[in-house]
Amino acid sequence: GACGTCHKQSTNWTTGRVTCESCHSTAGGQLSVIGSITAPDKTIAATKGHGKAGIAQACSACHDSSAAHISGVLGDNNRLLPALVGSTNQECNYCHTNAAKVSGAKLNVKAHKASGLGSLCADCHDGHGTVNTMMVNGTINGTAVSFTGNNTFANGARTGVCQVCHSSPTKYFTKAGQPVQDHVDSTTNCLDCHVHNPATGLAFVAPGGCDACHGYPPAPRQTISAITFGVQGSWSSARFEDYSGGGGAHIVAGHIKKDAKASEGWANCLPCHKGSDATHARALPIRTHVESVSVEIDPQFRFANDTLATYTSATLVSGGSNKSGSCFNVSCHFKPTAKWSIER
Repeated sequence: GACGTCHKQSTNWTTGRVTCESCHSTAGGQLSVIGSITAPDKTIAATKGHGKAGIAQACSACHDSSAAHISGVLGDNNRLLPALVGSTNQECNYCHTNAAKVSGAKLNVKAHKASGLGSLCADCHDGHGTVNTMMVNGTINGTAVSFTGNNTFANGARTGVCQVCHSSPTKYFTKAGQPVQDHVDSTTNCLDCHVHNPATGLAFVAPGGCDACHGYPPAPRQTISAITFGVQGSWSSARFEDYSGGGGAHIVAGHIKKDAKASEGWANCLPCHKGSDATHARALPIRTHVESVSVEIDPQFRFANDTLATYTSATLVSGGSNKSGSCFNVSCHFKPTAKWSIER
């Protein structure tokens, strides 16, 4: 029969083997239809996929043009090169674990889950390109996703690329409905903390540990006298706070031992933050969520039932300069506490 019955594009049949694009691209005409099966559309591979500028890989970089291809079953033979066939994600790892081929955040990328949805690179990405940035699939977990940059990792409609799968155990930015303001501004690059290529573990898993967000403990920006921290035996995991007023009480040996480690978790925090994890909002950045900071002194530190352990609290207003409060309790302080920060 006529070639045009299947091949809908204008093709020069006298120059050798036809290209992949002659069937799979609409750049020169319609997609080919062979045996009633329409060739999958890979038109944007040249501009949005691995053929785009900066990557510039031809189809032959991954596909063997001599391998079996058309079997009458869609997707049955995708012609991957032998080196790309094997264990899960081997076709992606072939380049993305090779420092000679990729670099930076694209090197040694990990899957998000060990099994199930999120364990395949293809669950979230299409190497042939999509209308989204970073080849992110247009539909993930049955939800249409529009990903164009930092402001589309998560959104109020719960269709952000980072939230379309999560109902649990993720606490923030879930498909079930946690609002954006409960964690960080949605314009923040989630990958700054939830990296795609962690040194250990799975991709995007929360970095863990109290020191991951604010240091262990948070250290005051300004103190009465010079303080050295961040070394072994002197609050080794401490970091300067990014907000005004709070944290001054942390860098006091009587409050938190100097050899405290982030791995000890809430143990060193409970005397003053009795609410523990249940009342910890984890709202970041703290400087714009100061209202989320709470202090609840453990009542075991009071001398008698009629003598309460109290903390006057900080101003707790986002923006501007806040002032630390003063603590009074029989176990530790018989009078208002001494100054620990010049901001107090």
